[in-house]
Amino acid sequence: MNVFARLLLLFSALTFFMGLPVFTTFFFMAHHHKHMENINLAGRQRMLSQKVTKELLLYLGGDAMAYQQALKTARLFDKVHKDLLAFEMSEKDSVRRAGGHVMVLSQMMSVDNIWGDFSQELFDSTSIQTANSDYVDSILVLSNELLEEMDKAVSIYEDVGKAEFDKLRLLQFLCLFLAALTAVAAFSYLVRQIIRPLDELQAVTDKMSDGDLSQRAEVVSGNIVGKLAKSFNLMAESLNGFYVDLEKKVAERTEALVLQKLELEEKNSLIEADLLAAKQVQSSLLPETLPSIPFIKISAKYIPIDNIGGDYYDVVKIDSQYGFLIADVVGHGVKAAFLTTLIKIAFNLAAASKDTAETLRSMSSFLVKNISSDSFVTAFYGLYDPVTGALVYSSAGHPAPIMYKASKGKFFPLKTAAGMPLGFVECPDYKIVETKLELGDKLFLYTDGIEEALDESGDLMSSKRVLSFVESQSNTLSGESLAGLMVDSGTGGMLEGFDVRDDITLVVIEKVPSELMIKSFVTRELNPSIECEEIYSFLMEAGFAEEGELLRVVLCLDEAFSNAIIHGNLEYPSNIERDEEWEMGKVEKLLNHEFGDRSISFSLSLELDKITITVGDEGPGFDYRRLTSPTADENIMKTGGRGIAIIRQFMDEVTFNDAGNEISMSVSKASLKAQAGLALPFSAEAKDKRVLIIDDNSANIIILKKVLTAEGYNVAESTDPFYGLLLVGEFNPDIVILDLQMPEVSGSDISKRLKSNSATKHIKILVVSAHLPSSLDELHAIRADDYLSKPVAINTLIERVSQMTGVRQKS
Repeated sequence: MNVFARLLLLFSALTFFMGLPVFTTFFFMAHHHKHMENINLAGRQRMLSQKVTKELLLYLGGDAMAYQQALKTARLFDKVHKDLLAFEMSEKDSVRRAGGHVMVLSQMMSVDNIWGDFSQELFDSTSIQTANSDYVDSILVLSNELLEEMDKAVSIYEDVGKAEFDKLRLLQFLCLFLAALTAVAAFSYLVRQIIRPLDELQAVTDKMSDGDLSQRAEVVSGNIVGKLAKSFNLMAESLNGFYVDLEKKVAERTEALVLQKLELEEKNSLIEADLLAAKQVQSSLLPETLPSIPFIKISAKYIPIDNIGGDYYDVVKIDSQYGFLIADVVGHGVKAAFLTTLIKIAFNLAAASKDTAETLRSMSSFLVKNISSDSFVTAFYGLYDPVTGALVYSSAGHPAPIMYKASKGKFFPLKTAAGMPLGFVECPDYKIVETKLELGDKLFLYTDGIEEALDESGDLMSSKRVLSFVESQSNTLSGESLAGLMVDSGTGGMLEGFDVRDDITLVVIEKVPSELMIKSFVTRELNPSIECEEIYSFLMEAGFAEEGELLRVVLCLDEAFSNAIIHGNLEYPSNIERDEEWEMGKVEKLLNHEFGDRSISFSLSLELDKITITVGDEGPGFDYRRLTSPTADENIMKTGGRGIAIIRQFMDEVTFNDAGNEISMSVSKASLKAQAGLALPFSAEAKDKRVLIIDDNSANIIILKKVLTAEGYNVAESTDPFYGLLLVGEFNPDIVILDLQMPEVSGSDISKRLKSNSATKHIKILVVSAHLPSSLDELHAIRADDYLSKPVAINTLIERVSQMTGVRQKS
């Protein structure tokens, strides 16, 4: 029997046993109700019999109307009596006559017998009309008997009703008891057949859901729960097999993913290496160090939004001027970084021009040919002249720089005639605008990554907000400090709280009141000629004075260096004879750590209208207050004091420290310009005298040539010893100034060849070298006419050349 049939049977049993007490109750309640109605009718019948008797007595007493009323009541009694008697004698109630209803029926028959006699007497009008005492007595007797019988009938009815009601309650209790037993049996059956197996199945499925697929439902019932359990067991086996396969596949897939991850990591490493290389390449495009521009300080900040970006800036020297370029490729990332390479190439090709508009046009023409049509570059290019302070510039769609004008104390956008971005058309038209940088002025060049940064509300930074921020800062801040505040995202920075979405580049150009150069040298390593040439070049680049004016500064500096070496750290007195023995002693002292390791300090302060130079040594010093004039009659043949005399004549102010081992000298731009036409104190009348300089060190040649040219000599030079020998025949010099240590051909070989040739042996040879031979025999073997050891003082060199060429010196 399947579970459906079992449930149907259980339902039927429950329905029967639960419905039985309801049915019996309904049946007996219906019968009891009828019985109660009969009791009421019997009671009413008794009442009617009493009423008939009462009305009959009233009639007999003289009430004529009472008889008719008695007849009506009698008829009503008769009707009720017949209904009761008919009910008790009906065939449908024959089953119940075996009980108390037999007594009811018997009593009703007794009542019927008496009623028959009573009614006969009552309805006999003749008897009523002739009524006598006997009649009345008989009527009353019958009436009393009827009442007694009716009382018995009512009592029997009540006893039978109570007995039947008790039977009904007992039957109801039995039915309810059977229904309860059936319910308990049904519940036990449900627990055993359905609920308990379901609980066991649920426990097993809970463990399965927790991942334990080894669980199996041990339900053996053949109903639907058992079938469900078997289905769960089959599902568990399938899932277990599936998970085994899945774990295998997951393991295989995991292994494949690990391999893929390793491959991706390797590729990512390669990409990172490539990006790092690209970043290094791009970083190499930007200037590693910015050129030193007199009175100009440059601060640059470059912040790519990615590892590599699309911004570019550069500062280049073009003759005596300086070019400032800032450019921004639209977008960022690898493509933009690649385009910066093209920008640098284009700028290198075009920067030679001193026309800023032409430079941008040339760059645009180059980029049009080498970049895609959807790419373009904004740029600003300015050319600065440090001598005049003039700045000419052109713009190719670039944000206008911000200018701070110190004389007005105001920040404002620099006026630009913005042209088309680079790379749109081949030859765009750009305008040239000119301004001037004066002391304290600042110029801010930046890319649009700053203006396009978004605040918390999504609004752009904009050029107005950039200008407002710069104006809010103190105009006394340095350009470098302002640059940091503009691009710093930290506390107080302009971009604090902003979302930066593009590369940022900021270049600040600031004109400052002075430049400072500080150096320190070891005595044996100092070459005054080389240092003087470097300082001369620096002053020329600064545009401080013209070439002829700066020569006097170089002569004074050379004298200061020579005095610091010879008279300071080497401690030679100023009046010593500089012969061969002196030269040998000088070399020995330079090699001696006590003297050769001493330091020489140098500093140069360059202001807009003044130069101050300080040179100090570690020697014992001298009493500068006891110096006498070298032009006095008694000192005319003495060499001491001439260097300081030159310095004092050319400089506006000369001071010494208390020890006498440090000299400070300063001169104004106006003084140098005023002295430009004056002759040097040792200027020679040597227009026809020719001097050939052969030295592989170009710095030595430059300074020597400048000095001798200023003295009036006709000077030729060569850094190549072979070419120098050729110049001897072509130039026909009166004197050859020769270095000893040169590659391939030494100065000693050149000197010997010239002295061995009858055509050239008359030429005077002056050896100027830092590596003179240590013995007299070796010096004589060179066959030179005179020797000077580097470093050599300028006035000493002029004096020796004058003596060897026979030129009379002026005092």
